[in-house]
Amino acid sequence: AKRPAKSSTKRATKNAASKATANGRVSALRRLFVFAKKRGFHAGANPAEKPELYKLDERLTIWERDEEERFLSAVRVRKLGSPFGHGKKDKRKLDSPDRPTAEDRLPSALAIALKLGIYTGQRIGDILKMRGADAKYLDGRLWLYVVQQKRRGAVKVWIPAHRDLQTFIEGQGIPHKAVHFVRSSEGNPYGYRNFVTLWDT
Repeated sequence: AKRPAKSSTKRATKNAASKATANGRVSALRRLFVFAKKRGFHAGANPAEKPELYKLDERLTIWERDEEERFLSAVRVRKLGSPFGHGKKDKRKLDSPDRPTAEDRLPSALAIALKLGIYTGQRIGDILKMRGADAKYLDGRLWLYVVQQKRRGAVKVWIPAHRDLQTFIEGQGIPHKAVHFVRSSEGNPYGYRNFVTLWDT
């Protein structure tokens, strides 16, 4: 019997993912070309200007550092106070111009999810499951308990957190052992679909 043909949607997604991978490699080459040019290894025209990137759907575009920073700067605490809804309260007055309004603030869960995703490479589902018990200190360095070998069966290992991630997590506050890193302002963990909807919004 013939196998059913793949849907056009799946085929388009696969092609887009391949283009995104190609763009990532070209971007890496561009950085190497720029480095070589600055160090004098290449005296001719700048080869970094030649490789062109595929045009991708906005959802598949790789963020630059400035875009990441703009996103994080837009994230605000939904209920004024600590990023996780407890601790010291925000003492700014209601009429203070720098106090975020209901329209311009986003849940801090988006910020911690973004940082964990960038620096650990974990999938959304794994990030949403991470709790305070998945973080520990060893000789002043923060370590995180993450899922590896997803295709051959889930295996969890301890990995050192990047210094930037450690600084960010410490600024947010490491939650209690049973409390999730990514959670609502009320302290509840997000379901996968709920979080994806929040992110898309």
